[in-house]
This record gives sequence, structure tokens and C-alpha cells, in this order.
Amino acid sequence: MYQGPRMRTWKSLTDCIELHKLTVLPTDAAEKQRFYVQQVVRKPQRVTIRQYMSRMGVLNDYIAHLPSIYYSSKTVASTVKGNVIFGDGELASIILASTPQTWQNQHNLTHSTVPESPRALLPDLENIERVMNERYAEKQKTKGKSKEAKPDGGGNPSPKKRSSGGSSERVPKKVRFEKFCQRCKTHGGPHQTHNTNDCRKYDKDGKPLGETPGKPSDAKKPHKKFGGDKQMAYMTAMFESFQKGLRNKRRVRSARSAMTPLLVIPTVNRNFGPVTRVLV
Repeated sequence: MYQGPRMRTWKSLTDCIELHKLTVLPTDAAEKQRFYVQQVVRKPQRVTIRQYMSRMGVLNDYIAHLPSIYYSSKTVASTVKGNVIFGDGELASIILASTPQTWQNQHNLTHSTVPESPRALLPDLENIERVMNERYAEKQKTKGKSKEAKPDGGGNPSPKKRSSGGSSERVPKKVRFEKFCQRCKTHGGPHQTHNTNDCRKYDKDGKPLGETPGKPSDAKKPHKKFGGDKQMAYMTAMFESFQKGLRNKRRVRSARSAMTPLLVIPTVNRNFGPVTRVLV
């Protein structure tokens, strides 16, 4: 057992804090943070350069407070400390490399050396940001005017454009060739659905051809053979036969009900006395 008051030193406090970090964070959290800041982060389009630089500075400061693999049991002789923040020159170069390529080209046109610090880099990137925003606004304005412009100069909407060439010419309509069959025109039949050489109903002498394989004969369906008044007559005959069948069914039902005997059952009711029940 430990006798006496326990020693409370700064070393024991830092060891306790480091052990508490390892309960939440991995042992190589500092190395992962350095890789994230240096290789992964890119400037968002809707974030200003000043806000982006401020955020990058906060991420860089986190590295010094994260556990490093250098202090774990996985370390080797060549392992270096990972919880070391980037210097001003390194952080400025990382911020510049994470901006769009057009920004980097504009910065290289006016500077022949690498950036010294984020504070010195901020005014240059703000000027580049202002120029890029103006160019984008002009581009959107020109694009809006081109949509509102009418190519024909009148109130008609713009014509359809071809998908391949992108020209403003109208797409030509497909030319339709009229079909005509002289045989069906002469002997009867649809004469505008096919040409004379493709006729399958009559031969060149006007004689009817045999039935087309796979199609039912017209004799089995007279309502489709003639059409017109005969079709209406066929439908009327079908309706009359249907009504006749209904009449026959009603007669049979009435005959059966007439032949059914009546069953009389005498019963006694407590309130009214004898009662006769008739069952059909």
C-alpha cells in the first residue's frame, strides 16, 4: 500500500490527460489530422477565402493536442513525432494548393516565390477571389441574355436545335410516302395500308389468295367480314338471343316456384294463442 499523500505533479496530470484521450481517439490521431490538412481538404465554393484560412488555422492547432503514435507501443526507432503543427510557410503553401487551379495560376503570375505566411497570402487571394467573382457574374449575365434573345427576331420561340451540331436550323420532318393498292381498290378492301406489289389479298389477276397463316377466317366472325349494316344486324341478333335466354330462365324459375308444395306447421304462441306457420 502507498503510504502518505500522493504526489500531484504536472507530469502526472499530462499523463492522465493523454490516457483519457486514448479512450476516445486512436493512437495515430495526430498523423491522420496532418494527412487530412495536407492532402484532403479543398476550398469549398461558397466559403470565402478569409473564412477558409481561419478554419485551416484551427485544424492546424488541433494537431498539437492529439495523441501521436510516437508515444504508443507501436513506435520504432525511426518514428518521428506526429503531433507537431505546420509552420507558417508550410500552412500557407497548403492553403494555396487547396484553392482552384485558376487561383493558383493567377497567384503565380504576380509572385515568383512561395508564400511566406497565411497572413501575407490572404490579401493576394482576396484580390483573386474578387476578380473571379466578377468574371462569374459577367458570365451568368451573358448566359441569361443569350437565353432571352430570339434568333428569328420575332415573338416566336426559338427553334429546336440538333443534338449533334448544335445549329439553330429546324429539324426536318420525316417525309411520308402515301401507300396505294390498285387490286384492293378494284376488288374491295383497304387500299391505303399497303402498295400493290405488297398485296396479300389478291393476286395480279384479281383472284383472292388463300387465308393468311396465323389469322382466323372471316367465316367464323361474320361481324368482322362485312361491317356496316350487316354488323349492326349481327349485333341486334345477338342481343335478341340474349334476351330470349333471359326470358326462358325466368319461366323455368316461375314454374319451379309454382310446383313447390306449401308446408303448414301449427304452433302455439304464449301471447296470441295458436298460430299457423306456412313454409314455402
